[in-house]
Amino acid sequence: ADRSHFGSSALRASAMAQVEAHFKGPGQVLCYHNFPSEHVAARDVLVWLPESYHSSQDRYAVIYMQDGQNVFSSLCEKGWEVDKHLTALGGIPRQAIVVAPYHGYSNRMAEYAPASVVEGLLPAARQKLLDSGAPPKGQGRLYPDGKVYSDGYIRFLTEELKPLIDETYRTKADKSNTFLLGSSMGGMISLHGLISRPDVFGGAGCLSAHWPLTLAKEFLEDAEWPETLIPVYQKLLSEQLPEPGTFLLWIDRGDLELDQHYEPYDCLEGALQARGLEPGRDYVFRNYPGTSHDESSWNARLSEVLKFLLKPTEACSKASWGGK
Repeated sequence: ADRSHFGSSALRASAMAQVEAHFKGPGQVLCYHNFPSEHVAARDVLVWLPESYHSSQDRYAVIYMQDGQNVFSSLCEKGWEVDKHLTALGGIPRQAIVVAPYHGYSNRMAEYAPASVVEGLLPAARQKLLDSGAPPKGQGRLYPDGKVYSDGYIRFLTEELKPLIDETYRTKADKSNTFLLGSSMGGMISLHGLISRPDVFGGAGCLSAHWPLTLAKEFLEDAEWPETLIPVYQKLLSEQLPEPGTFLLWIDRGDLELDQHYEPYDCLEGALQARGLEPGRDYVFRNYPGTSHDESSWNARLSEVLKFLLKPTEACSKASWGGK
């Protein structure tokens, strides 16, 4: 028997039994409580449908947003308010629904840290990272059992969550209409998903991408830590990103709070160009001076990100982009 199909059907039945609707704010938010998974811990998953969804038969692009508890105006006072941004855009250039799983709480770092990067580190550096403690006093490990689960998280998205979404809602299921979006470590897992499953995802938005992969002060203030990570990122981006013209990538940062530690990684734009990507067409790599590492900063530039990711697929030159 096809175990993955059986698993998908069983998980779908379990998830559908625990759906709660919220109507406050623009559109409708549906909450799948304790969505089960064979790859990561169960968690709530939110689905936002725009007001136009129930008055038309149109099909919609899908944005999978990380840290789902912070993204909708009706459920988070000072969050991303992606529902308001998409409503204000009015379906231009493309209409989209948003699927937003909650993060893994104490396993957030472990689920969002790209396995390809962690595994690319030399053993001593890898172990040092996985042993790093949570601020302010280093108590508790950011990677609780010394492992990363980003591959499992991407399997959760692609093998369990996306099949349910495409079966349940009027989606455009092809890669040119399927996107990842997140901030900080949520940006890192979005990048990882784009690289590891280019057959599923056609774009990623990575706001304030947290390149250091840790919050521990001894790493953030160590000038040698970027020098350890940058060669791994350069190899990953220049060799493993999909073919130019087949995807869209947005990477940005501010320069206050945590974002002040990201400047050394600006050199990674060179790796994108080494891959053959064209700025503006294939990617955006941008700095927002005076902005911080928080939802209000990301909210302020979210419309720019959405307009770039949702731009008409004709902007991409390769036939393999293939929108439907």
